[in-house]
Amino acid sequence: IGKMFSIIIPVYNVEQYLDKCLKSISKQTFLDFECIIVDDGSPDNSNAIIDKYVNKDQRFKVIHQKNMGLSAARNTGLDAAKGDYIAFVDSDDYIANDYLEKFVLKIASSNADIIICGIIEVFKNYENSRVFANATTEVIKQNIFADPWPSFVWNKCYKKELFDNVRFPVGKAFEDLLTIPEVCLNANKIVCIPDKLYYYNRQNVSSITAKMSVEKIYNLFEGHLKSRQLAILHNINCSKLLDEKMVKEVIKCLLINCYDNKLSEIHEQIMLDYLKERLDKSEIDGIRERFWVKMLLAKRKKLCAWYAHIRGK
Repeated sequence: IGKMFSIIIPVYNVEQYLDKCLKSISKQTFLDFECIIVDDGSPDNSNAIIDKYVNKDQRFKVIHQKNMGLSAARNTGLDAAKGDYIAFVDSDDYIANDYLEKFVLKIASSNADIIICGIIEVFKNYENSRVFANATTEVIKQNIFADPWPSFVWNKCYKKELFDNVRFPVGKAFEDLLTIPEVCLNANKIVCIPDKLYYYNRQNVSSITAKMSVEKIYNLFEGHLKSRQLAILHNINCSKLLDEKMVKEVIKCLLINCYDNKLSEIHEQIMLDYLKERLDKSEIDGIRERFWVKMLLAKRKKLCAWYAHIRGK
């Protein structure tokens, strides 16, 4: 039997935060939902916490799988979901009691394909809130593609059909960035609500964004590159804003890789080709950025030897 909402929660090594997450879902004032918990081979005590909710509330279901990563766990949840709308909650985060209720009210008044809510970032000693002003669907898409609005999967609810031909890329960091702009393309109407309903835990030091490696910076660039290509294809005006981010990402990535040497030559060449195209089209703003780009294109090996020497000291 279908439900209005399917809430998908991937779980891996989060016993410290999981009970608070699941409790916030069990307390929802809107009751017509299923909660699909995907245990991604978690070796800690998470399963005991999951069982507590599955055994006492039939809306909670668990799927166990071997550890395949966050994207694979979300994809498993999508494959099992029976709701008309999909919402994602990360297992170290939690939601307001009226999270689903506020989404339902907005769906009823707007029939939107995607609804975006405000967030509260929870740090150790303080909180930081952020809301997203309602605008036309075109402007919202520009903001998500250009990334001044984060392309988080989790502060949104989606008509399930938007994911019919879209899944998260397995084995990549910043999988939201590689997925959500594409999902937004499928949406005819996107709206924002001012309510701050999602609590984003910034204390989890094991989260993907906590420690940046050269591979993660490349995945970030890769996500932005995909967004840029889709934006051009679908006439979404955001290339200039994206290029400002991407040029900085590529310079940083190439320089760090001089020392770490963890990226393949193919990946390096994709980034160098991107820089050359931007330089040829005079699309790089800033004297500093142009200097580094010219150096990386003309004297990369010497520059890398120097940078590796400096980093090695």
